[in-house]
Amino acid sequence: MGNLWYPTVLDGIHHLDIGTGKVTKYNQSNSLIPTDDIRALVIDEADNIWMTAEKSLIRFTLDRQSFIEYGAAQGIKTGKFEIGSGHISQNQTIYFGANNGFHFFDPQVVIQNDKLLIPSINITEFSVRN
Repeated sequence: MGNLWYPTVLDGIHHLDIGTGKVTKYNQSNSLIPTDDIRALVIDEADNIWMTAEKSLIRFTLDRQSFIEYGAAQGIKTGKFEIGSGHISQNQTIYFGANNGFHFFDPQVVIQNDKLLIPSINITEFSVRN
């Protein structure tokens, strides 16, 4: 049937499997979500869940069960995100409203930039028992 994702300001995000009626909660007590205060949420075409907290942007990758938080160091302007102010356009640009204006971005560009931040590991030597 489908899925419904919804934010809460006190309990993280919730997922409703419409076919089974099962609700799964992702909050600080049972996952690595950085906050339970989630203001708005949108889902991109790659099924990444983008959400806002009071002062940060968060990406949830469902298949890896991973959360990445973006804040001032990544260019998120100071201010507070507004409740229910998320939108994804036909060209996949994501918009979130805040008390100091709109934040908008192409999620694929953000994801590509994240890959640049992952350090590479090179094993140059391996020894067993000396």
